[in-house]
Amino acid sequence: MARKAISGTCVTQTTTTLAAIGAADATTAIDLVVPGPNATLRQAGFTIKTNSADTGTFGVQIMRGVAGATAISPATATTFIDADAANNTFAGAIDGGPTDGGAEGERLWIKTVKAGTVATGDVLIVNLVWIL
Repeated sequence: MARKAISGTCVTQTTTTLAAIGAADATTAIDLVVPGPNATLRQAGFTIKTNSADTGTFGVQIMRGVAGATAISPATATTFIDADAANNTFAGAIDGGPTDGGAEGERLWIKTVKAGTVATGDVLIVNLVWIL
């Protein structure tokens, strides 16, 4: 497997979110912002911190800007995160998108797409790795 070299300054961010994991599909603000000028999101990792008794699954996508209008990662399949996975289960990681020129300081959002029964009992740990 080929590996990509990482050059520049690396910045990591971590937050938890409960609000993004509601019963309906949603784009929900998280407590993070684009960390610098010309920042490139290299990877986003997701871990179920606490789970619900639901049987559904959901997909995620990292967004930015007003109401989360601009995608900065690809969307995952709706089976990416299992709502009833054991606590502290790493769901997986997704690659980031292109360099985000003038977006420094813009609010980040998580867009979710649900399948099956997903309520509000899940808490996600979101880990982001940026190159500046």
